[in-house]
Amino acid sequence: MAVCTKLLEKRKEAGECEYNGYLQEYLQDHDLDPVLQRAFAQIAEELPEMHLCAGLCSHLSASSVTNRIIRCGEVLQMSERPLYIPYILYDTHRGIQRALFVFPYEPYGELYVRGLFYCLTEQGAEFEQERNEIVYIASSRAKDIVFAAKAMHDQKASVLQRRLVQNAFSNTNVIYHNACQAAQSLQEDASHTIRTHADATGLVLRWFYLRKLVYVQYLMDKTILQNEHNGDKKAQRSAAKVRADSLACISYKKLCRMAEEV
Repeated sequence: MAVCTKLLEKRKEAGECEYNGYLQEYLQDHDLDPVLQRAFAQIAEELPEMHLCAGLCSHLSASSVTNRIIRCGEVLQMSERPLYIPYILYDTHRGIQRALFVFPYEPYGELYVRGLFYCLTEQGAEFEQERNEIVYIASSRAKDIVFAAKAMHDQKASVLQRRLVQNAFSNTNVIYHNACQAAQSLQEDASHTIRTHADATGLVLRWFYLRKLVYVQYLMDKTILQNEHNGDKKAQRSAAKVRADSLACISYKKLCRMAEEV
């Protein structure tokens, strides 16, 4: 099933999303982050047929936790559909279906979104078959979002995606270093986050996205496979697991206790 065809079937009444319809209509009744407001307003004006699916919830493939041995099994206990995409712009143009997953900008946001994208498009995930029709963006600049929405039908999704992230994911070791920093920041800010939101779910998911990112990026690196593991994929997989497990985190159980104390 193509991505727009799938998204058109999502229903608020079924608890699958918060809104699904024309972008123009959504903007009439909702106030957004200033960057997204400017971007979406321009997109709605220039592309009046653009649809928006807001607040989509998706399931997590159990294999991403069990088969890949990423130690974050708590995510399977939290919700039937824990993966959350705040905004999806989608449209069919010249017979080509494309979707742009849009996330509000935040520090380390590109890392979380990349990990989430892997979860949404891997084997057994909801968008496994549509991964080549999806682009994602988490930018602080409205013009980047507008550009992505206008360009997503004109080139391959993978080509556009590389342009959007530029050099952010060009080096596996840099990705790992940045993920370590993000994980440490989550750990240091956990008490404040719990006091503010009284919810451990978001924190656990962010740690999971980071682990997913580190694991998959290491496995995808063919240079590391040859130079570090002499072509031994099993050894590369074991090393990827070690990297993912090394990220700092707080257990879901402990976070729940912290939330109860708020």
